[in-house]
Amino acid sequence: MATTTVTVVFTDLVDSTALMSRVGEAAAETLRREHFGILRAAVDQRGGREVKNLGDGLMVVFTSAADAVAAAVDIQRALARRNRRVVEPLVVRVGVAVGDADVDDGDFFGVPVVQASRLCAKAAGGEVLCTDIVRMLTGSRVDVAFEPMGELDLKGLTEPVATSRVTWAAADADAAALPSRLAAAVTDRFVGRSVERERITVAWKRSASEAECRVVLVSGEPGIGKTTLTARIASDVHADGAVVVYGRCDEDLGIPYQPWIEALTQVVTTVSDAVLQAHVADRGAHLARLVPMLSRRTDVHPPVGDGGDGERFVLLGCIVDLFERAGDETPVLVVLDDLHWADRQTLQVLRHVATSAVRAPLLIVGTFRDTDVADGDPMSDLLASLHRVDTAERIALRGLDDDDLLELLERTAGHQMDDAGVGLRNAVLAETDGNPFFVNEILRHLAETGAIFQDDNGRWVADLDISTVGLPVSVTEVVGRRVATLGHDTHQLLTLASVIGRDFDITTLAVAAGVDELDIIDRCDAAVGAAILQATGIVDRYTFTHALIERTLYDSMSPSRRARAHRAIAEAIEAVHGDDPSRAGELAHHWSAAVQPADTTKALHYAQLAGDRALDQLAPHDALRWYVRALELLDHVDATSRQHIELLIGLGTAQRLTGHAEYRETLLRAAHLADETDSVNLLVQAVLANNRGWHSSLGSVDEDRVAAIRRALDRFQESASPARAELLSLAASEQVFSLPLADRLTLCEEAIATARRSGHDRVIVDALYKASMSVAAPPLLDRRRGWVKEACERADASSDPVTRFFAHDEARCVALESGNLEEIRHHHSTAGAIVAALPHAALRWNQAFHEVWIALLGGDLDHAERQLDRALEVGIAAEEPDAFGIYTAQLVNLFDHRGRLQELVEAIDEAISATPGLEAYRAFVARAQVAAGALEPALELLDDALANGFRLKDDHTWSTATASWAEAAVRAGHVGAAQHLRGLMSPFAAHITTTMITVSPAIAHYLGMIDHFLGDLDAADGHFRQAAAIHEALESPPLLSATQARWALLLVDRDRGDDRARARQLAQQALATASAGGFGQVTRDAGAALTAC
Repeated sequence: MATTTVTVVFTDLVDSTALMSRVGEAAAETLRREHFGILRAAVDQRGGREVKNLGDGLMVVFTSAADAVAAAVDIQRALARRNRRVVEPLVVRVGVAVGDADVDDGDFFGVPVVQASRLCAKAAGGEVLCTDIVRMLTGSRVDVAFEPMGELDLKGLTEPVATSRVTWAAADADAAALPSRLAAAVTDRFVGRSVERERITVAWKRSASEAECRVVLVSGEPGIGKTTLTARIASDVHADGAVVVYGRCDEDLGIPYQPWIEALTQVVTTVSDAVLQAHVADRGAHLARLVPMLSRRTDVHPPVGDGGDGERFVLLGCIVDLFERAGDETPVLVVLDDLHWADRQTLQVLRHVATSAVRAPLLIVGTFRDTDVADGDPMSDLLASLHRVDTAERIALRGLDDDDLLELLERTAGHQMDDAGVGLRNAVLAETDGNPFFVNEILRHLAETGAIFQDDNGRWVADLDISTVGLPVSVTEVVGRRVATLGHDTHQLLTLASVIGRDFDITTLAVAAGVDELDIIDRCDAAVGAAILQATGIVDRYTFTHALIERTLYDSMSPSRRARAHRAIAEAIEAVHGDDPSRAGELAHHWSAAVQPADTTKALHYAQLAGDRALDQLAPHDALRWYVRALELLDHVDATSRQHIELLIGLGTAQRLTGHAEYRETLLRAAHLADETDSVNLLVQAVLANNRGWHSSLGSVDEDRVAAIRRALDRFQESASPARAELLSLAASEQVFSLPLADRLTLCEEAIATARRSGHDRVIVDALYKASMSVAAPPLLDRRRGWVKEACERADASSDPVTRFFAHDEARCVALESGNLEEIRHHHSTAGAIVAALPHAALRWNQAFHEVWIALLGGDLDHAERQLDRALEVGIAAEEPDAFGIYTAQLVNLFDHRGRLQELVEAIDEAISATPGLEAYRAFVARAQVAAGALEPALELLDDALANGFRLKDDHTWSTATASWAEAAVRAGHVGAAQHLRGLMSPFAAHITTTMITVSPAIAHYLGMIDHFLGDLDAADGHFRQAAAIHEALESPPLLSATQARWALLLVDRDRGDDRARARQLAQQALATASAGGFGQVTRDAGAALTAC
């Protein structure tokens, strides 16, 4: 049995039995769980370890007495804050003791355990009691006071225990404190910036009054006062009752979403339980992947995901939702510091929140160094994207002018400046250009060197003419001199601390330096006194007062010393934190900078681990950087082929998720290496990662991908595996334009059966909707209806919005083919709602191009054209390879409805060259040539197609291709072609003609045209009647008027009974509709019918 020194904390919910009597068992259980959420959030924040749940409380241990006391006070403050907002209060008592405890199977025994338990029982509600040893060890490291209670007799202990009561200010319960880094930056020597303060204040007031998100980006050189200005604003709004949260980016550490994790953790810690419960009920616990505190407070854990693209966009939607709900309670100010060091994911969140219609008072103030932003940097891209956003603005800070600088000197001195003081102002201004940080550093330097000093009257005077003394040549020199005054050992210690980063903890620094922690605390406290460091508000954690100080110390080391320092820090982090994956990025950074040959293997290991974690945290841009780094290191170590393949799969996945087309080649290479080395599971991973969710391109087949899929299927034979089901679905999808329909159907059926055997619901949904996409041919429409119906039902019961979107997307297409307007509207609305809540670029493009045919179906051609242009713009922005292909197909469809198809002959010819596998384009060429009066080349095309038996591919273009050939045959007068096509089309008369992105009349319409042309007038009448009924049910003016016009021409020719009267009525209706809607061909056909009447 091991023995260790720990601080033990016991908590107890007071009067839990009475609580249950008052509110009932169910409500009491809900309150009890809320109470545990608050406890665990505080324990987690302070680094405690929960040992056991005691029913009405917790037993927790800490390695630090100060952390234990801080956690106990956090609990009481959080409960007090919570109790002010609710009817039913929760009251807890806490006991704290420290000493040596025996450890057995994760539990702790011994004197401190008994002491803490008995002190908890002795405490009153809302009280924290601790032993005097805890008080002495805590000292001043926690912002609380201790009230001696003397020696208390505790049950089970033979000797009385000297005890203290921990007192804490009740006022702290009213609101969350101003974040410590902002509080530390608030100064009574703040001068100038009146214009900038006013602009930010106006933005804050507009955000609050209009319940909207606004963004202000403050830029300037290092030391110009960006954080100081922001801290002043934050202090003002915090004093008015707003919630202020803060996050900062650190250079080189590579922590995805770093400032958002910090800020959102503060939001989750601050808001009421009702806000968090409502958020989780609506959005789930996805956000807990970034903010574990959410799980601690709600006892709900994030769903297990695959880190795919969709999950990132779910996360963005969750962030917006949390801010909206938090803003319903109180306005929120978010400060994001040092954005020039932000990773791309952090800036994507900022862009999304800034451009979303956030319905809550939310102001985001970001600071960045414009001197550190180059073209192509993530920050540069963000600035460009926000340039035209009305609710975003940028403020550029410059140095203080002469009046402001004089005021700063007077505030610093405490009196007005005389002529000598003005001379000092002029000298300092000339040297610093009014940079506030440089000014303060130089003034401090002058005071420390005695160049300026206070006389007997308390006035600051110069020892001699300041203009003759000369000022330090740089801030580096100033900082170096000031740190040197703390002594050589402290200088060396702080230099080592600068390698850790802007923030550092005592434990890691102590291990790296080989120095006792108490000695380090003494030196750090001295550095705080010299304004080199600041306390952070977290026990045993310090921060450099300015990034320039940290950078100055870091740059002062030689390359050799710096490399050894990085190694020492890396080893210290490993020693303190073990295999904690959250430190992988830091370890990769430090081991990479160590650059000793023996360190390369570790650098490679941590770079790969950092890449894997970045993917898991939905940060593919960071993952891309780490995998590239790992592959560079791979050349310098004796790595296994498996590790090489894993890195390639990680890199390819990150490339795909970040829109880099190179992912195809990367993953094909990974698959090839995996196959060569018999790494079957990795082969499957590489193949499945190498797809975008549907076929790779329109009208063609990627033979290399298909070969890899076949190889994976050959080697991976697990009949109930979700992976095999996905491989089968992928095989069918990738071969839409090459494999016969029967073979694709076999693959799809096997995929669905395999997915069902796997029992994996998402895989079943994928197999169902992808099967419908892969065999989108008229003979299988009924089967596809069943598949998409089940897919939607299963998807709607899931928490994956991307899967839901694609299920409803395919169901929307099937509903169009079926002519079911109610289903079209339902699935289109559902898909639209998903996209509105999910900032997924590919899905937005998908929804945008579906809006085109929705507008065409409704007869609004002008809106369709505008939507067409927008869809192209969205597709290009999303780097979709088919953006122009789909645009061309829909443009042809639009011009067809306008009766201007003849204008697109050249464009269609180009489309044929670009996508030779799409037979529908050749049919459109024939139709366009007929419309242009070029009958001879149209007839030649019809002859060639007839000679080939109109062997069209059984895919989603079949109905459009046959309908286009049919209309070309009728209008060009090709009897043979018309006869042959009638046989092909007759079984599918009730189907709408569509490619899933275009819409034309029902096949019955074209059969009516063929029957009329071939002289079977009664059959034509029946088909036109059927088509009109279908189009009327679809409420589609262009489709209905097209059929009315052709039907009128038939009735004129048949001329039986009241045919002519009916023809006139139909033609008049068609002409009126066509004239209003701009349907050119319908106008011509209806006019011809009226003339013939």
